[in-house]
Amino acid sequence: MSAPKPVKQITGKTVLIGMLAFFGVILAVNMTFMYLALNSWPELVSKRAYLDGLEYNDTLNAAKLQSDRGWSSILEYDGKSVVVSLTDKSQAPLVGLGINLTLRRPVNDIADIKLVLQGVPANPGSYTADLILPLKGRWYGVIEAVRDDGVNYRMEHKFMVSP
Repeated sequence: MSAPKPVKQITGKTVLIGMLAFFGVILAVNMTFMYLALNSWPELVSKRAYLDGLEYNDTLNAAKLQSDRGWSSILEYDGKSVVVSLTDKSQAPLVGLGINLTLRRPVNDIADIKLVLQGVPANPGSYTADLILPLKGRWYGVIEAVRDDGVNYRMEHKFMVSP
């Protein structure tokens, strides 16, 4: 018969090393996550977030007025130009508007593009600008239309730019 193997005893030193290794791994993972979280967010897009919050009721009132007006918009991008079409409640084209279009990425504001669109005489209610977007993927287009009598329209559209 062979002699039984000696049983390895757990000492205080073994427990200490095990606990330090366990908590060291947790600390390293948490520090990595904290570093990635702090360095991957480009900060606030709005420099006046507090004031924007205070003006929220004005935004809600403007949205209700816009909804009651019944205007609608379509934004199209074909790779060479952007076209915005606007119609009223009865689907009649809206002409004679000043159209500003802001194109932005959902992730950050580095590639934001601001355009003033021109009316298309052959197609009433359509406004266009030549444009080649620099990045592929999801884009948001924010249409802001103003009529001579001060009536405003604002709508955000999402669209994809394919590779």
